[in-house]
Amino acid sequence: ALNSTSATSPEIRLSVRLDCTQTNVLLLSYLVMSGRATKTFEQTLVHDSSTLHLRSFYKPQLERYFRLFLRDQVKVVLFERFVEETQTVIDEVCSYLGFSDSIDLKEVETHANASWYPRWPKTYFAINYLLKGKMDRYRHHWPGDPSEYHTSDISFKERLLRSLLIRLRRRLPKQDSYPSMDDSLQERLTRLYARKNRGIGNLVEANVGKYWPFD
Repeated sequence: ALNSTSATSPEIRLSVRLDCTQTNVLLLSYLVMSGRATKTFEQTLVHDSSTLHLRSFYKPQLERYFRLFLRDQVKVVLFERFVEETQTVIDEVCSYLGFSDSIDLKEVETHANASWYPRWPKTYFAINYLLKGKMDRYRHHWPGDPSEYHTSDISFKERLLRSLLIRLRRRLPKQDSYPSMDDSLQERLTRLYARKNRGIGNLVEANVGKYWPFD
């Protein structure tokens, strides 16, 4: 997702920001598509709200960036403006990064990852819950011996169950888009993020109010 990306160079920090509420939806969509979501959007807000909310408190994150980097080392781009004025924003970013030439998007093949949502979410999330802790996702990401809590040996029954659950999950029907958010919930989230991000437009020197329901 492009809601928050950073350059690896210590000299440059590039941050792309998306409307806070939509950031939450995209984050959960990513968890859904990667097989890690075990709750609906509404349930996650109730039982694990920090997973979603902290990603949308933009102002504290940007203030921290500005404490660590000089102001001219930080380029903030609103994702909505990027979509609306793609070539213009690309030109600005290339100039900011010190490139002598920009990128002509007419000569570039673009790609967008297709998103989806399970048509039977309860069944899909139940399978994810049963698989939780059985995937050993990061087993080889760190060097050295596994900790005492790591279970390297999985029984045949466990492997069989995991294989069957994964096959079943793949066969579940999907739909193209995430269900629309309840209006009252969207209003509550907008009020929360407006309060937490108050003054962000002045902070980043951008017309945030043109794209977001607050500035």
